[in-house]
Parts: sequence; C-alpha cells; structure tokens
Amino acid sequence: MADANGMKRCSKCGWPKPTSEYGKHPKAKDGLQTACKGCYADYQTERRKDPAKKSADAAVKKRSTSKRARHYQTQHNTARQLRRADPAKRRRELDQERTWKTKARIAQYNHARRARKLGALVDGPLPPGTYARVLASGPCVYCSGAATSVDHVTPLARGGYEAERNLVPACASCNGSKGAKLLAEWDPVRVARAVACSAKVAEQFALQQAA
Repeated sequence: MADANGMKRCSKCGWPKPTSEYGKHPKAKDGLQTACKGCYADYQTERRKDPAKKSADAAVKKRSTSKRARHYQTQHNTARQLRRADPAKRRRELDQERTWKTKARIAQYNHARRARKLGALVDGPLPPGTYARVLASGPCVYCSGAATSVDHVTPLARGGYEAERNLVPACASCNGSKGAKLLAEWDPVRVARAVACSAKVAEQFALQQAA
C-alpha cells in the first residue's frame, strides 16, 4: 500500500518509489501492482526465457478457468464416457428426453387452450357436469357414431364461445378431423347432416355464414 507521501515499497527490489513508478492493477486494494514497472518488466522477461516458468504460467492460467466452464467440461466428459460404455442406456436417456419434450409441448398446448376457454366465457363459468351432460345427450352429430368427446361447433381459436349452446357431442374422429375449422371449411356431407339433426349446429352455422 502507498503511504501518505505517495511512496510505495517495491516487492521485488525493496526500494520505496513514487506511485507513478507502478503499473495499474484493478484487483489490488490501492489499484497498483506490487512491483515497480522496471522490476515487473525484468520479471516478465525472465519468465519468457525460462521454459519451466512458462509452463507454470500455463498451468496457472488453466486453473483459473471459470468454475462453470470446468463443470460443463466435466459433464461433457462424463456423458461421453457413458455413451461409449453403455449405448443402450444412452438410447433410453434420449427416449426419456424426447418424452419430456413431448409432455412439455402438450402442457403448453393445454395451458393455451385453458386460457382461450377463460377468454371465451360469455355466461360465466360453465356449471359442473355440463360437458358430461352434452356428451350423454346423444351420438355424434356429424356421423351418428358413438360420441366420445365434446366439440366446439365454432372453435375457440376462431372466436367461438365457451357456452353450452356451442357444445355438441362428437366422436373422436370427427372432432379431430374438424379441428379449428369453421363448418363451411369442413366436410360438407357431415356438416349437412349435423345442421339437419342439431339445432345448435344449425344456429352456429347461420352465425358463421352471417359473419
């Protein structure tokens, strides 16, 4: 550390010298190197000439690599060893990773659908059992097959409402085929049958045509 007179003792030659004779060091308490500029230059020259000291400098630099980088390198080496030692285990890990990604995509879709439903409420939250009642109200309105799901006649993604008047029973095949299509964009044969046998579908079809 520099004294009150602006002098600092060099750690190499031991002589007190003005602070102007020292290079800057941002991590030092006083912001200055411990050795004066002349001694530090001689020190660097000796290290460049001595192979042993040069190797020591390289080792110090290697040890100074960030902890995070060393951690990632260790993980990479470990994973590579595992792949070479047990390919079957690595395949299982990849399958599991794909499963997690698939589940994440499904969860993302479900979250978005729930948000659309909340935004599509017009009569308040649906009473409990509404979906079950609609499902049990009859066969599929589109093909007269066994109803296994509930379809939004006007899809939520296309401005449909989360209300009972927009819900009809449907089989999984028709529901999946219709998707987010409007009635005019889908199979005309199944749409015509649904309009003829369901007042809900007829009402929504008229609204879609008028829009």
